[in-house]
Amino acid sequence: MALTKEVKCDKIEIVGDYKAVQCRQATIISEDGVELSRSFNRHVLHPDSDISGEPQEVQDICNAVWSDEVKEDWFVFQHKYPSGDPSDSWELAQLQKYCDDNDIEHYPEAVEAVEAVEGVEGVEAVEEELWAEGDDLPEGVEVGDVKVEAVEAVETVEEVEAVEAQDADTKASLLAAIEEASDE
Repeated sequence: MALTKEVKCDKIEIVGDYKAVQCRQATIISEDGVELSRSFNRHVLHPDSDISGEPQEVQDICNAVWSDEVKEDWFVFQHKYPSGDPSDSWELAQLQKYCDDNDIEHYPEAVEAVEAVEGVEGVEAVEEELWAEGDDLPEGVEVGDVKVEAVEAVETVEEVEAVEAQDADTKASLLAAIEEASDE
């Protein structure tokens, strides 16, 4: 009366455009050669998976179906841009995504120039006031002369920093930004 446990990959499937390899693992419990139970576990391997711990048969299948083209297609699907260094062969959206992922400043939309504006503190209006009879008139001042000049109200103006105009992203501007960021 000997119980045995056998674990084997009993089903291997290749699925989808990126050649995902699905492995069904069977755990078989037997007593004296008679199967008592069988249970299954599945896992999926993608072209960027570490397959070094997989059975040789699974490794061989992965290596057969995961061409360089499939691996690159999988990378683009995952990251939205190709592997390797950015180049002018990349699409504009791929360069923008690369910049976003790597915290590289860029301008997806054009930015209009803004001139600097100096801040101004607001002033309340003051009405003109004339010297009147009964006022203690200073020397050389007559009744009807201006005692307090009128002042127009001035609203507070917040300071604005100048902004340089920026064209919307182009492949050239993004590649320059990436180059500049890599030099830092």
